[in-house]
Amino acid sequence: MTIREALPSDFDQVGRVFAEDNQFHAALLPEQFRIAKPIITHELFDEILANTQKAMLVAEHGHAIVGVL
Repeated sequence: MTIREALPSDFDQVGRVFAEDNQFHAALLPEQFRIAKPIITHELFDEILANTQKAMLVAEHGHAIVGVL
């Protein structure tokens, strides 16, 4: 497993990880969580990557992103 900074090309895989997490929480506690669509926008993702005061890290196993921080 590799931990690295997210790249612009990671958008789809990061969105998939966020969506899986959102679905898990919504199923577990439906009174507190709802399915969010979109889970992350290109604008927000790009803003995080461009901002030197923020960071997004991904955990990568093989060529698949399996975690996001």
